[in-house]
Formats: sequence, structure tokens, C-alpha cells
Amino acid sequence: MDSRRLSRSLLESDGLQDFNIPTEKHNLRILVHTEFIKGKLAGLLEGEGTITIRSSGSHKWYTPQVLFANTDMGIIEWIISSLKELNYRPISRFNKPISTKKGEKPLHEIRLSGQLQVYPFLRFIDDALVGRKKTLSRLVLEWCESRASYGTMVNKTPYSQRELEIIDKVREINGHRRN
Repeated sequence: MDSRRLSRSLLESDGLQDFNIPTEKHNLRILVHTEFIKGKLAGLLEGEGTITIRSSGSHKWYTPQVLFANTDMGIIEWIISSLKELNYRPISRFNKPISTKKGEKPLHEIRLSGQLQVYPFLRFIDDALVGRKKTLSRLVLEWCESRASYGTMVNKTPYSQRELEIIDKVREINGHRRN
């Protein structure tokens, strides 16, 4: 596919307008498209998402995660395709029943899990986040950087006091406690 058709299909797929940018400047179109995706993902994460560090049942291992949840399958499909377009590998869980005042609806979840997925995603989206989600993003980024500093020994290295403090702070902001 030539760059002109690629740019046009990217713009049309998300309802962006063609700003009459000359085709030799197609990189600007792709940048506009990427910024659009970033803003939309940030808004969905702010409203219906979670940034956290999950523990194994025994609290021996911790994993950073970004979760999107929604009952609208169209939104879920857009999140999945956008994350894949940005080279992430989202994990999907569909049709988890939830009860609302209007009855039962299926809740769909999309998850990025592990440092190799979460760290680059948070670096990408951090400047578009605000308030509580920005605080969570910064804490999880710090935690990932700290764990990455151990290199190949990361799985054999105990969690530092600061890493445990970050986990506690993230769980507190999200309304949970580490036992």
C-alpha cells in the first residue's frame, strides 16, 4: 500500500479529517493519527481503566498492568485494534457478567501485562494523562525502571523497600491494600 493510501486509510478509520496536508508530508498525518489514538486511549483509561501492580496469590511476585474495561463491544474492539496497531499485545477477557441498575451486562476487559508491555505504553501515554492516573503512571514507571535495573537477575532479586512502598502507594490510590 503506498503511503498516500495508508495515510488516508488511517485518517478515515478513526473519523479524522483530511487537513489537506500535501501527500509528501504523510508523516505528519501519521503523527496526527498517533496523537489521536493516544488521546482517545488516555480518555478511556482515565474513565474506565486501571493502572496497577498486581500480586500473585502469595504476594511473592508483582506484575505491572494496565486494564481497560467497558460494556460496549465497539469500544473494546477499537482499543484492541489500536493497541495492536501500536505494536502492543493486549490480552482480552470477554463477557464477564456485572450487575447494574438496568440488569446484567457483559463487561469486557483488555489488559497489558508485564514490564515489556506496560512500561513502553505508559511512556507513550503518560503526557496525555492527568490527576490520579498520571500519579499512578509515574509510580508504575518508577517501579518498572527500578526492576529493570537488575537486568537478567530481576527474577532472583528481592523487592527493595522503595519498590514495596510504590506497590503500597499504587494499591492505596486504587483503593486496595497489600496484605
